[in-house]
Amino acid sequence: MAKKTTNTSVYFKGVKTLSDLEQKFLEIFTNNNLDEATAEAVTKEYDEFFVVLRDEHNKKSEEWQRVLANPELMRTAVTQTLAIKDEEKDLDFRRDCTLEKDGHWLFIYPAEGKPSDVTKKYTSVFSWKGGIGFHFSKRLGAWYMDCTGKPWKPRKGHRGYMTTEERRNTHGCVFLNSADDIAS
Repeated sequence: MAKKTTNTSVYFKGVKTLSDLEQKFLEIFTNNNLDEATAEAVTKEYDEFFVVLRDEHNKKSEEWQRVLANPELMRTAVTQTLAIKDEEKDLDFRRDCTLEKDGHWLFIYPAEGKPSDVTKKYTSVFSWKGGIGFHFSKRLGAWYMDCTGKPWKPRKGHRGYMTTEERRNTHGCVFLNSADDIAS
């Protein structure tokens, strides 16, 4: 009989799946103003728990269902993105942008009520060329990142794209409001 893993987590109590773990991680970082020590403890626990849940999932899954996601990529991208604030350059991610998670993909859109080109001033910070590692989609008008760690290559001529709304309805995206009211 397989040994049942007990969740002794401090920050992730009740979490049983990888998607629940990622969602809880995002909630902790978006809804709280964490001090450095707490943020470090949360990310350490996330990394350890991610590996346990990933391995449990992969044991029960067929090859095509296995999770290859790299916990550090998503965690690092989320924490760096949400921390962007530079008064000198008039950059404040939580004021100007919205972060959305869809499976192992992250998307950045302009916040509600902001002009569609507001994310352009973040290019040097978001970009994969010296920035966090996002790519820009002209079709979506959004920045995106694949957090599996697979090398990125553009897909030319692909006809199966979904609109943003179709993707949200199909995959049940976690939409993180990053406007000023996020901390409330």
